[in-house]
Amino acid sequence: MDKIPYSVCILTFNSGDSLDKTLISVKDFSEIIINDGGSKDNTLEIAKNYNCKIISQDVKFKNSDGSLADFSGVKNQMIDVAKYSWVLMVDSDEYVSKELVDYIRHLDQSKKNILYNIARKYIVANQIIKHSSTYPNYQIRLFNKSLNLKYIKPIHEKLNYSNEYKVEKVNQPFYVAMPDFIEFKRKGLKYLNMQLNMWDKLTFKQWFKWVLIFHLRASLGYALRLFLLQFKVGKKLPLNYELFQIYYNFLLIFKSLKLINKFK
Repeated sequence: MDKIPYSVCILTFNSGDSLDKTLISVKDFSEIIINDGGSKDNTLEIAKNYNCKIISQDVKFKNSDGSLADFSGVKNQMIDVAKYSWVLMVDSDEYVSKELVDYIRHLDQSKKNILYNIARKYIVANQIIKHSSTYPNYQIRLFNKSLNLKYIKPIHEKLNYSNEYKVEKVNQPFYVAMPDFIEFKRKGLKYLNMQLNMWDKLTFKQWFKWVLIFHLRASLGYALRLFLLQFKVGKKLPLNYELFQIYYNFLLIFKSLKLINKFK
């Protein structure tokens, strides 16, 4: 079967435990770009086995200790070097379902102004999670680079686009392999600190709108959905993962108080 003329873009850093499964899931695409952050494990060896195009994350997007400071910057790097017009963003701990591959294969490539908002489902202990308080979990991962769209925000990055483009939901999913809870919590707290560092100094108005209202509303939404999904049949995300989502938002609100510059 012919290759799908798309560029798949993947960020890696010591991703050897999951990368093989990720790359197997996208083997039908013409180009796979790996943007690596200096892996010391077998990440690059695995990437070479799949004939990936390997680039290095630009140091201007990294901290002095080598950790990643700007996720948008390194994703935009991959867009810039992509050979094909259509770009599919995949995380190194995800894999693309066969249904999604088939869906993409049959897309009308001439419709360049459509951004594809693709469903994500969690995998815990090799089981697909049917219900979670964060569902429906959609992210825009497929788009045409000729639109000159770029990612913005150093963390919790998102594609910057206007209302002139059509966003189409895709229910054929990515699958996300969740780490054990200790690692899940460690990563969450790492992102929390990155988010706090990004804000630097806030006015009270900014804190009230961007932090308090947004994250308080998110926590209440998670709590309500968590209550409702207890009445549903099917595999659910373990409760400790769910409660951490709520804890994360309240902790962020509390820790951001010290960043308020002036109450005005």
